[in-house]
Amino acid sequence: DLLNAIQALSQLSYSPSARRYIAKKQPLCQQKNQKSFSISQPGQRAAPPSPPARLPAGPFLPRPKAYAAAMNLLYLTDVFCPWCYGFAPVMRRLAAEHPELPVRVLGGNLMDEPQTLTGMLEEYPTIREFFARLQETTGQSTEHFRQALEQAVAGTGPDLLMHSPAMNLPLAALRHLAPGHELEQMEAFQMAFYAQGRDVMAAGEQAAIAAAWLPAGTPADALAAAMADPAIRSAARHDAAEAEEVMGEFLLYPTLYLEHDGQRTLLARGYSDYDSVRAKLDDALRGVRESPVAQGAACGLDGKCCF
Repeated sequence: DLLNAIQALSQLSYSPSARRYIAKKQPLCQQKNQKSFSISQPGQRAAPPSPPARLPAGPFLPRPKAYAAAMNLLYLTDVFCPWCYGFAPVMRRLAAEHPELPVRVLGGNLMDEPQTLTGMLEEYPTIREFFARLQETTGQSTEHFRQALEQAVAGTGPDLLMHSPAMNLPLAALRHLAPGHELEQMEAFQMAFYAQGRDVMAAGEQAAIAAAWLPAGTPADALAAAMADPAIRSAARHDAAEAEEVMGEFLLYPTLYLEHDGQRTLLARGYSDYDSVRAKLDDALRGVRESPVAQGAACGLDGKCCF
């Protein structure tokens, strides 16, 4: 039951191109991983379907904090990642408990090709059960999202579009306009989409979400103007490319690292519960670099994850 109920959610943690590649590798994966929950050895990683993304040329916007000079969390996430939405309470709790650790957020390219709600339903016919299971597993409500899905199918509501590269731009613009709130800003867009069923690709919705961080008197077109800035557009592309470069062969969201002095310690890969991630973070802060990674539910639950 559990495997069937979250099969699509597991695959939704990968970009469409990665999911197609994993599907081709399925028979080999099953031979190597007799248990659906097991993880292959490093030598069994599949070759990437395409060369790793190169970081685009500048100019880039400076980050608001000097991350390289201090210890910080690096969070690789995506507005349209359901497991990232489910992981939000874990991230909020970690951030609250460790205010000394800034959170650097890189938005990825989970939905690297435009996808609609009805298109997602066509690809995963039992997606309704999957989102019900997400709510049960993480405690994050998906009721309004499921209502939006039903309305799209019935033709009584918009068929919401999901496209990660397009979403990275308003996030980069908002970070520029209101620095220091990267985690909260990313989670606000995830909450609007999955908890409230809102069209976060619409300019009006983006402006409404951004308004929470903009001071009174900010021009109404401030976000749109920032999104048109070539430097901000370049920064958005750079962040997505850096996220892909950091993750390597398969783009698995959410992924969390501790960064310090140019080094990264992997804390979680895929959705993981708070206790598991906290234990790994505690070890990392004590300098224990070899403790087990919090390997998440978004990886390997359907037996198709071969890396």
